[in-house]
Amino acid sequence: MDASLTRIQYDGKDIDNFERDIEQSLQNWITYIEKNGVSYPDGACKDFEIGRSIQYHVTDMICLLCFGYPFGFVAKHADCFDFLRTLEERLPMVEKFSIFAEVNRLLVVISHVPLLKRILPSATDTNERDLAELEITIALFAGSDTTATSIRAILLHVITNPLVYGRLQREIDSGILDGTISSPAHEDEVRRLPYLQACIREGLRVFPPITYLRERVTPKDGDTLNGFLIPAGVNIGFNLPGLLLNEVFGTDARSFRPERWLDQESAHLRKMERTMDLIFGWGSTRCLGIRMANANQSMFFVE
Repeated sequence: MDASLTRIQYDGKDIDNFERDIEQSLQNWITYIEKNGVSYPDGACKDFEIGRSIQYHVTDMICLLCFGYPFGFVAKHADCFDFLRTLEERLPMVEKFSIFAEVNRLLVVISHVPLLKRILPSATDTNERDLAELEITIALFAGSDTTATSIRAILLHVITNPLVYGRLQREIDSGILDGTISSPAHEDEVRRLPYLQACIREGLRVFPPITYLRERVTPKDGDTLNGFLIPAGVNIGFNLPGLLLNEVFGTDARSFRPERWLDQESAHLRKMERTMDLIFGWGSTRCLGIRMANANQSMFFVE
């Protein structure tokens, strides 16, 4: 498959109603909450598990983008087709593959067995149906869990920090009053809210939704890292939670403080951003759904 085409698809550039579909999915979710999750003084107190509900919303949103219609997670407020249960049962296995390099080496060996080579996915596959099924599976499994996890983590840190909550609320209210934020909010509008974007960055930094090692294999001549010679064929990974506590983020890196993204000189901010970008991977395995995730996160908090 042409990597450039895949990138375009995940960027939403080939989806005619990319932004409208995200807005529609979000409005459907808000409507459900207003009817079933809000308690009023003159009525009974309603129990509402917003963490799971956010996962229903994100999964329906990705289904809408991939298939053209939601699967009913929000409307039924249930795990349709046991999708989330299946996802949660499979993730521990995926984690093992990402941590134990020996397992990956075994898979490489297996992939060269002639009989299996004919049935396993290949970079040279041309069957459009098979490629579409593969891409949709990746989008559903990778996109729904990570985006939902990041939204829940950011929400938790914002609502448990009154000063952050107040400043973010004032920025959004000000934008609505001066007409720079529409109803529903548009992607380009929410991207221009500096404190909102700082909250999203900081939330992803203190609670990254993915922490696997993302190994790279050293080239045939080896490589040198920080003055150390690494032999050829060695898997090199990185400790993402540790990197996101790097001194480049300050001495209070363990604290949730969105202001750190607003009070830095441009050169230092670029260093922070380069370190932060490792959340999404790098090179050929860099996350292709960054725009989709950021648009959903930004529009979610404004609405």
